[in-house]
Amino acid sequence: MKTPRLASAAELLPLRLSASRQPPGLAGWLACPPTGPGPVPAPLVARGQITRRQGLRSAVAALTLPMTFHPLAQAQNRLPVVAFLHSQLAPPPEEEAKLPLRVRMRELGWDEGRNMRWLAAYAEGRPDRLPGLAAGLVEQKVDVIVTAGNEATRAARQATDTIPIVAVGPDLVAMGYAASLARPGGNVTGLSSVDHGLLAKQFELLLQAAPQVRRVGVVYNPDIALHLPGLRDVETVAQRQGVEVRALAMRTPGEIDATFDALQRERVEAVHFFLQPFLNTGGAARVAAMALQ
Repeated sequence: MKTPRLASAAELLPLRLSASRQPPGLAGWLACPPTGPGPVPAPLVARGQITRRQGLRSAVAALTLPMTFHPLAQAQNRLPVVAFLHSQLAPPPEEEAKLPLRVRMRELGWDEGRNMRWLAAYAEGRPDRLPGLAAGLVEQKVDVIVTAGNEATRAARQATDTIPIVAVGPDLVAMGYAASLARPGGNVTGLSSVDHGLLAKQFELLLQAAPQVRRVGVVYNPDIALHLPGLRDVETVAQRQGVEVRALAMRTPGEIDATFDALQRERVEAVHFFLQPFLNTGGAARVAAMALQ
């Protein structure tokens, strides 16, 4: 899958974090060595309760956020803060430390507690929590927000048009987050995947694995940029193969049962689920259980 570059996320991210030089906007993303006030007391584990599954699941993120973020030092020499916004479940601390982004930042000389601080906000598989989490990050005056996926990027972009956002996800240009691949403009940059043809390729693999099927359900999310062009590609393949497609929209985990009810009414013989964030969490297990019934 091709991933045209708006900018190199791993290399660009640290460049915004110099405590001594922070030019405004994306024009300030120029090479500058890590600087900071030197050794500090125990590092701020900014993940705090915001990444604890217990508690976050039982309250609305927008209400709990102000209580779960650690207050940032207001001193003149405060460390720059990197925020990470994701819709999935929070990994254990030891696993989060192994995230490629964090590993690469350490390789570039950016160490938590010495010259930067890390603040992670996970929606625990609930995309509806992302706007509240993003608003909380902006309220904390973080220096840059890293987002994974379209929903997290949308929430961050709606929350701020001044704090730089480094996004890894679908077509940032098509979603209106960037003006162009060469000159993104605004406050969003990162890596953009525009190969919606992968969804059609997955559909072809499904037909190869089950050549006898003649009616296939395709479950997509119209709010995800790649899904609509991907659906058109799938329909083209289906027409060429003489297969009927029954397309059903599904946006949230709460719609899984109703979606399967509709698939049964359509008497489909196979189902192609387009990838969504909640399918990487508990949603996948629920889909598998329903498919076996």
